Amino acid sequence: MAASVEEIIEFYHDFKKNRLASLAFAVDGIVVKVDAFAQQKRLGFTAKSPRWAVAFKYPAQQASTIVEKVEFSVGRTGTITPVAKVKPVFCAGVTISSVTLHNFAEIERLGLMEGDAVLIERAGEVIPKVVKVNRDKRPDSAKSIKPPKVCPACGGAVVKEEEFVAYRCDNPSCPAQLKRLLLHFASRPAMDMQGLGEAVVDGLVDSGRVKDVAGLYGLAKDDLLKLPLFADKRAQNLLDQIEASKKRPLESLIYGLGIRQVGEKTAETLAQLYDLEGLAAASEEALTRIQEVGPIVAASIHRFFHSPETKKLIERLKGVKLNFEKSAKKATSAKFAGQTFVFTGELQTMTREEAEEKVKALGGKASGSVSAKTAYVVAGADAGSKLRKARELRVKVLTEQEFLELAK
Repeated sequence: MAASVEEIIEFYHDFKKNRLASLAFAVDGIVVKVDAFAQQKRLGFTAKSPRWAVAFKYPAQQASTIVEKVEFSVGRTGTITPVAKVKPVFCAGVTISSVTLHNFAEIERLGLMEGDAVLIERAGEVIPKVVKVNRDKRPDSAKSIKPPKVCPACGGAVVKEEEFVAYRCDNPSCPAQLKRLLLHFASRPAMDMQGLGEAVVDGLVDSGRVKDVAGLYGLAKDDLLKLPLFADKRAQNLLDQIEASKKRPLESLIYGLGIRQVGEKTAETLAQLYDLEGLAAASEEALTRIQEVGPIVAASIHRFFHSPETKKLIERLKGVKLNFEKSAKKATSAKFAGQTFVFTGELQTMTREEAEEKVKALGGKASGSVSAKTAYVVAGADAGSKLRKARELRVKVLTEQEFLELAK
């Protein structure tokens, strides 16, 4: 029990110094709670957490190790990510042997070389990262780290586009890209094929049975039974999931195609404006006019659908009868028709997702960014940069209560 802020601070430091290391499990901080049920009731909850409890985190645990070499992994859009292979070291409850370096700009910022002694930590107690290079311990044998000239997975050309930091494999047939794309295509927000895991994808691609996402729809049970760990029931379950995915809404398909810069929200917006063939035919100028899109995303969408490979893929997907239909959600009212809302900060009476659904049900749009086209910004507790931008652009700002009144 603590009777004052000073006692809480004292406990925080004492726990870290005298008890943290002796625990049989990992702890990354302490939680301070109001120890009175009546006061807890008065304080209540936000949409995410109780107001009568707050967490205080300890600094992330760090460890020293050596970068033995740097390898390159290839993502679903061809982005090449440098990964440091380090001398295994125990940190924050796990043994770490790989650390992402994010991109080559980060390597340059750190001044990192192969062979360097480095300080690492688990960011958020989850993802290992390099915090600092100890240049005093740099060996004479240290090697500089250069971007690859060819893709490490397929030997294809590597390009760097001016507007992005990353280097990218430019080969659309790269097997490493295909594997990551298949996993993305099968993910829950996309086509929801939960039986299609990493080992299955490796087997399908390495054996040549699947050469693009459309190839999943041509699989037979015998194809799966030839892969390790597949029995009759598991094979049939995956085939059932693949068949069921044909009825997924268009936004799931758009998201699953793995178009660079297109996330779930943008996919949903596009699906409400176009059917798939209409989207494929849309001009870059028309796409730029969509509020949630903008010029960089519009260029990416246009480039994707106008590549010869994508045109062939769309025809194949059409042949297996996937849902290409526009999936605009019917509004229960047109009260907010033509108006765009942006929510920022913590709401008290509903989650942000619930608030956005309310806007859509009344015929409006919910966006994640503020622009001159935004009708209202609804500001909850601890609103930040979006609120500042709304004031700069003179966009009308509502409190949560004012929004609820407006939505009646």
